[in-house]
Amino acid sequence: FGILYFFVVLTGYRGWAPLRAPWPRTLGKYSYGVYVLHFPLVGYFYLAMEPVARRIGSIPAALCAFAAGSAVALGLARISWILLERRFLAWKERFQA
Repeated sequence: FGILYFFVVLTGYRGWAPLRAPWPRTLGKYSYGVYVLHFPLVGYFYLAMEPVARRIGSIPAALCAFAAGSAVALGLARISWILLERRFLAWKERFQA
């Protein structure tokens, strides 16, 4: 931990350049929604893909379920952020101690 502290704090390391791009910050807005929604959605798509898994195999079906569940979770997280989270974050300044 001390080496990490020295490297990050004392050397002024600013992070990996791709993470400073605008798109990771945009995805960061939706991270809580993805966190809450991804597990049930991936599980649902995995169960829905069970008949397909018999034909193509369980690993490809699981990868398809993961991709579909993650994409739907990201879309729903964006809708959740627009309709709910953004409005609650606007109230944040009113409740500062």
